[in-house]
Order: sequence, then C-alpha cells, then structure tokens
Amino acid sequence: MKGLGGISGFLLAAYIFCISACTTEVVNQDPMVNVKALSGVSEIKIADLNEALNLDQNNAGLYAKRAKLYWQAKKPDKALADIEQAIKFNGNQPDYYFWKAVILRDMGRITQAKGMVEEAEKLGLKEANGYLLGAELLIKKKNYHEALEKVNLALDEEPDNEYGLFYKGIARAALG
Repeated sequence: MKGLGGISGFLLAAYIFCISACTTEVVNQDPMVNVKALSGVSEIKIADLNEALNLDQNNAGLYAKRAKLYWQAKKPDKALADIEQAIKFNGNQPDYYFWKAVILRDMGRITQAKGMVEEAEKLGLKEANGYLLGAELLIKKKNYHEALEKVNLALDEEPDNEYGLFYKGIARAALG
C-alpha cells in the first residue's frame, strides 16, 4: 500500500474493498470507532472503584469510570448499569451518553444507541469519535446520506482520520 501514495492509496484500497464486499457485512464485523483512544482508565482497578463508590455512592464520575472498565472487560450489562447511574447523577455530561451509546451498540441495540449519540450531540459532544459512532449506526440502519453528513463532520475535526475515510467510502459506495 506504500507505493500507492498515502491517503489516495488508502482511499483507492478502501474503495476497492467496499466494491468487493457487501457494505452491511463489512460494517457489522467490527466497530470503527477508535476505542484505543477512548480507553485511558486501564490502570484503575474495578476493586478500587468499588471501594471509592462505597464511600461516595452519588459520584457520577466513578460510575462512568467503572462502566468503561466493565466495557473493556466485556461485561456489557454491568457497564450499562453503571453508565445509567452516572447519567442519573449527572445527566448533563455528553460523554456519558456517548459511552452509553457505545455499550448499547455492542449489545446490538442500534436504535437505542443512535438515540444516545443524538443526545450526546445535543449536550455538546462535538468530536470525531462521536460523529463516527453516529455514522456507523446510521450505516447499520442503511441511512447513508445522514451517515455521510456525520462522517464529514468527523473529517472536519480530524481530516486524516482513517476511520472517517473508511466510513466515507462505505457510504459513497452504498449511494453509488
């Protein structure tokens, strides 16, 4: 791929890949939100958060951190319960709705996840990962025009975002 010339080579390869594969199958394989960039709490232990929550049971931030750890540990039911507690104690935090959307998406609850992304945006979430999650969910719902709008917002924030470029290729290929 090096010989193809950077982004244009990537776009060409993505386009060829999109043409040769069914778009819904590609999108349903793996989420394209950069989860490595999202998970920065790995050094905190769930046991430490349990102890902290025993001391401060109304701390939305602690519930949100534990939800992320449960999500990383592939315990979606516990993650969902904790992020819902975080929202209960602080319903004005757009990141909490974003994380609820991520968890719901992983549980296959696409329509609910889409609603949570929309809520996060209403509360002020304006970052590439949020837009890309919205685009992914819209593609799964076969709403390619709206997905392309979300991708373009993500690429406005991060023009070289490989996930954004990939989803742009998926949406454009689906639209012909």
